Amino acid sequence: MTEHFAATSFFNEIVSDINSRVQTLEDVVALIESNIILPFEKWDKIEVTYPNKYQTVDIPNKRGVYIIETDEAADYIKSCFENGKNEKRKYARYNESEDNGILYIGSSQKLNDRMKQHLALIPSDNYSTYALWLNDWFMGTITLSYIEFPCTKQETLQAFEDSLWNILKPMFGRQGKR
Repeated sequence: MTEHFAATSFFNEIVSDINSRVQTLEDVVALIESNIILPFEKWDKIEVTYPNKYQTVDIPNKRGVYIIETDEAADYIKSCFENGKNEKRKYARYNESEDNGILYIGSSQKLNDRMKQHLALIPSDNYSTYALWLNDWFMGTITLSYIEFPCTKQETLQAFEDSLWNILKPMFGRQGKR
C-alpha cells in the first residue's frame, strides 16, 4: 500500500512539473505572437571591434536575452580562441558547430554586467566566471544584439534562450539553466 501512495505522489509531481513547463512554453509563444520579443529587427545592436581594451558598452542593466555574432570564419575564431586564451580565466565551452557566425546566446538578470564579462571590460583579475572574455583572444568585429525581456518569470526567459540555442547552435557556451 505504501508503494502505491509513493508512486501516486511521484506521478503527481511529474504531472505538475510537466504542466508548469507547458505553461512556460505557452508564455514564450504568447510573447512571440504578440511581437514583443521577435522579430529580431526589434532588438538593439552594438558593434565592437577587437582588439580594444577601452571599449565601453551602454546597455541597460536589466533582464534580457542576447546574441553575440561575427562575420569571421569558424576556423579563424577557433584558432584565435586556442592561441590567445589567458589560462587563468574560465572560458565558455567551445562547441564544434556550423559556421553560422553565432558566437554565444545567453540571458541575464543584468545585461550590462554580463556583457562586461563577455567583452572582458572588467578588471583582469576576475577569473571566477565563465564567459567569452573576447578582449583576451578575439580579433575582429562582433555584433551584440539584445532585447529587454518583459516577463519576470526566469523559466520563461530560460525557455526562450534555450529555443534560440537549439535553432542557432552557437560556437560557445552551453544550453540550459546554469
